[in-house]
Amino acid sequence: MIKLEGLCKTYGENNVLKNIDLEINKGEFLMITGTSGCGKTSLMNILGLMDTKTSGKYYFNGEDIDTIDEVQKSKIRNTLFGFVFQSFNLINDFTVIENIEMPMGIYGINKSERKERVDTLLKKFDISDKGQSLTSQLSGGQKQRVAIARAISNNPSVIFADEPTGNLDENNTQTVLNIFRKLNQDGITIVMITHDRELLKYADRVVELDYGKIKEVYNFV
Repeated sequence: MIKLEGLCKTYGENNVLKNIDLEINKGEFLMITGTSGCGKTSLMNILGLMDTKTSGKYYFNGEDIDTIDEVQKSKIRNTLFGFVFQSFNLINDFTVIENIEMPMGIYGINKSERKERVDTLLKKFDISDKGQSLTSQLSGGQKQRVAIARAISNNPSVIFADEPTGNLDENNTQTVLNIFRKLNQDGITIVMITHDRELLKYADRVVELDYGKIKEVYNFV
């Protein structure tokens, strides 16, 4: 699904990513780990088309990203990719329903289908009673469930999750990882950043970064 060849990212004189060669297979649960500052988030942002590489190649479904214009990239981000963040990135003045609906509205999904999808997602993540609540009123675990529901509202092929359990306690971390595992079993490719080595057992494969380079890749299946 995704292939990187010799990918590099430079900010000024700082080489954050150095000659990254990586393939991510459809239906895989891949985790990216490493110490703080090793380039994990920079790599995730490039994979998610939220930042640009300095050099190298990035292929998505066999297509060279360099040949795709910004309108097409935006469409990929909104329809084929879903994003989950450590800080949730929800709009606190919006209700749970409004937050989940937002990507569908951007994509132009009609109101009746949006309502049907939202109702299904609220039930799926056991937050049906929170639909009219402002997200600022929710617990951390509830916020992350809303964020995941929002991320899959347009039925993406890939979910990019950047430290999604970083602000959660042990019980909610377990809940979120079980949700990701179920989504993965349903066919969604998961690419997740974590610094918590205890979570690596949930992955099919782990990529460890060190000073902007791939230090090691190892399998769990």
